[in-house]
Amino acid sequence: MIILISYFGHVLGTRILSVLLAFVALLVLMDLIDNIEDILERRGNVADVILFATYRIPTIVERLIPLSVLIGSTMGILALATHSELIILRATGMSAIKVVTLMAPICLLIISIHFFLADRIAPYSQQAFIDWWEPLLNRGGIQWLRSDGSLVRISEVSQDGRTLLGLSFFERDESGRLLGRITAAAAEFKGGNWQLYDTKETVLSKTGPEIIQMPTKAWLNGPDPQIILNLIARPEQLSKNTLGQILSVAWSSTADPSVYSTELIRRSVGPLTSLVMMLIAASTIRGQNRSGGPQLGAAVALGLGLTFLVVDGMFSALGKAAVLTPFVAAWTPLAVFVGLSTFFLFRFEK
Repeated sequence: MIILISYFGHVLGTRILSVLLAFVALLVLMDLIDNIEDILERRGNVADVILFATYRIPTIVERLIPLSVLIGSTMGILALATHSELIILRATGMSAIKVVTLMAPICLLIISIHFFLADRIAPYSQQAFIDWWEPLLNRGGIQWLRSDGSLVRISEVSQDGRTLLGLSFFERDESGRLLGRITAAAAEFKGGNWQLYDTKETVLSKTGPEIIQMPTKAWLNGPDPQIILNLIARPEQLSKNTLGQILSVAWSSTADPSVYSTELIRRSVGPLTSLVMMLIAASTIRGQNRSGGPQLGAAVALGLGLTFLVVDGMFSALGKAAVLTPFVAAWTPLAVFVGLSTFFLFRFEK
């Protein structure tokens, strides 16, 4: 059994790795072609081209793993079927389910690597890339933060989150009506507190607006600099722990909490897509020349796998838009396609 497990791992693993390397090389090359002028203009050093690619590779690899597992598993199982190795195993009395269990170790290895890459390496790489590429984290323009009845508009955020430029504070009552506005040219985080500079406060009253100017003003109950950096980052750039922290703090960004909740659950569900891809390939490719043979099964496997990726992406978008609950959005595609693959597998057994 150990020999069979090693053989299946070799057959599938080498093909999955080959497909992954080919896709990564292609996408990194396309990424470099699109950005080569900006890299040389901003940095002016050929070595930075290599650094650019190094920062981008972990994210690209993490996103390509499911597709690579689908294609690589299909190629591997198709090779086993074409060389009648699946027929030989079935002739020894080994059931189709037991044949699939031979793929379990390589599948668990890929899931573990994918989980570690998605939760640790890829977010860190994306953050490091942004810190290197752009000194000011002015992502997508102006940033908005909110807490209770306050809205804060920020034009620019420093790399460490301790210096903010172009701030506007909007105070509202419980019904959402504007009570006043405070503008500040800058804010600095020193000694555990925020200090606003060159402030201008406009207080709305029945007699008319009252304007108060002050050179400095304390920002009471302001968020920690790291919280600001986390809130203005894309959810894909954050680890599971950080996503959980964002959902527990009083401050939030303009993104709906469902965006972070869905992303948090998908961090655990995402690596399991490799299991779905292998099950799809194993349950549709036949070791016998019936109903079109293994080639037809390979075509069905690729079609089902690509359909799963599309459906999974759609459900993820619906979850982040709060149309579906995060749990339903993250787990439904996985459960449906695992069930479908299991159905094909038992049908193959008969």
